[in-house]
Amino acid sequence: MGLYAHTGERLVKRKRGGWTMTKRGVGVEGETLKMEKEFRERNQRIKERKNQERIINTDLNKLQPVLRVAYEKMQAQIMKEWERNGLLGDVFDC
Repeated sequence: MGLYAHTGERLVKRKRGGWTMTKRGVGVEGETLKMEKEFRERNQRIKERKNQERIINTDLNKLQPVLRVAYEKMQAQIMKEWERNGLLGDVFDC
């Protein structure tokens, strides 16, 4: 026979392999998965933004000509994306 623990409004039944959710507790698992997915997506956006900032802040004068051209294109793409997303504010509105 399993042990029961009350967690908020949901019952959790203890079985040999660990805790399993009863029918009432399925919503908790869904909410947890949703929060984990949002956390991973947010971390991915942060990593992408840091990489974009690194590219924008790169001194092109120190790069070889081929790399310079590639970085100029990447910087232009990033600036367009930031402008489209409203991340530049009113910098270009004169």
